Amino acid sequence: MWLTLSLFFLLSACLPLRNAAPTPTPLPPPVSYEKTLFAVERGPIVSQFTLTGQVLPAKQDRLFFRTSGFVSRVLVQTGDQVKGGQLLAELQVDDLLKTLEQAYIDLQTAEAELAEDERARQYAVAGAEHQVAIRQIQVDLARAALAQDAEASSDQAELSLAMAEERLARLQASAADYDAAVVAASVNLTRTQEAVTQMQIEYQKALDRYWEPEELRDRYAQALQHAEWDYKIAQANFERALASKETYQHDLRIQELAVAQARTVLAESQDDDRTTLELQLQLAEENLALAQLDLEQVSEEIDLYQKQAVERATLAVERLEAQVAERQVLAPYDGVILPRIGRAIREGDEVRAFQLAFVIGDPAELLIGVLRSQERINEVKEDTEVYMSLSSDATDRYRVHLMSGFYPLRSDASGDETFSQDRIYFSMLSPPERGKIPVGSTVYLLVVLGRNDDALLLPPVAIRSFRGRDFVIVQEEEKRRRVDVQVGLKSELKDKHLERVEVIGDLKEGDQVVGP
Repeated sequence: MWLTLSLFFLLSACLPLRNAAPTPTPLPPPVSYEKTLFAVERGPIVSQFTLTGQVLPAKQDRLFFRTSGFVSRVLVQTGDQVKGGQLLAELQVDDLLKTLEQAYIDLQTAEAELAEDERARQYAVAGAEHQVAIRQIQVDLARAALAQDAEASSDQAELSLAMAEERLARLQASAADYDAAVVAASVNLTRTQEAVTQMQIEYQKALDRYWEPEELRDRYAQALQHAEWDYKIAQANFERALASKETYQHDLRIQELAVAQARTVLAESQDDDRTTLELQLQLAEENLALAQLDLEQVSEEIDLYQKQAVERATLAVERLEAQVAERQVLAPYDGVILPRIGRAIREGDEVRAFQLAFVIGDPAELLIGVLRSQERINEVKEDTEVYMSLSSDATDRYRVHLMSGFYPLRSDASGDETFSQDRIYFSMLSPPERGKIPVGSTVYLLVVLGRNDDALLLPPVAIRSFRGRDFVIVQEEEKRRRVDVQVGLKSELKDKHLERVEVIGDLKEGDQVVGP
């Protein structure tokens, strides 16, 4: 019952009284939308906006390893200044460097041996030249004696005979040495020829074994090449031994003739002094010819084995140096390391041949790079007036020029990364002092789209638009008239209340324009 009475009184309180008047809803005061008047002004206007850019080198190059491997050292990072030839990064080359060090030692040893042989040859040449000089003196003396028709005593003839016989005996005693040299050279020639034949067989077997690794086949090929070189050297030594023996036999025959002549001179020295002098001159001239022949042979004699040993060692060093260079990245010139697309290489990374490692730039010539993602970037043309400043409020400005179609990075065809052309570039027509704007610093570009020193100006809010037409409402005393206008240049200022636009139409300075 109490619940029923409570609901009755509650409903009664909510019902309106039958004779009470309704309370009116309050209305907002009327708003006037056309109270503001704007005076048409005459003055200068500049349409401009600001972009931000970054200082970059005009010359940029991609750097990379020329072989695959694991990075062992990275010595620079983005922003570092580097010198031409400076090591920037290196793959694992410890074993290769040890092999190269041994190759240097082998080359030095081969060069030392070749130098020693050259010194011995020079000594032999000097001795042969001395013998030629002596023989020339003997010829000159014989000619002088013959010209003077001097008498040669029997004692002198006996002495000459003794000297000739002694020389003949020495030559005869050395016959065994020449024979032994020919035999040794012949044996060595046969041995090296058999070695070549054997290596040709082994190399052919390696080629026939299709499962054979290419590296092992290359070793067989190198061994065959060395065997052929040894055979050529042995053949040259054999020919030289034969030539030496032939020279010896010629010397022996000459000396036998000299002994016979000396004996004849001794026998006829009492009767025919003139004949003796002629024979002496003939002998002296023969000795001079032999001495000159010896000099020619010694001068032209070259140790082919030692020379080829130096050449082989040099080729080994050059090959290893090239392999080390493929595993190193060096700065091609004085420059700065620039940011690159993707993660920078680190120690321990596995890299592929020609994979991008660094981007280097030459700071000798700088330009300004501006991201294409900035607003209104497409309004900039080649003939657009653009100025650069080092800060947003700097007063020092430098004229720059749009470089249409320019891309500073000189990519290598062997590289495997592609750089997106996400920037446009400006050249500095009057750059500031060197070092005033470092590479990578941010600069500001003021883009001037147009200017008019004598324009009619209004705030942007004073211009109305309807169905694509721009117009203003001009207040003339108690009357108003609508004037179609064309919007020209627009100033863009931080303070929006100070912004103005150029209006072109049936207006004059001082006209009052009704605002919204």
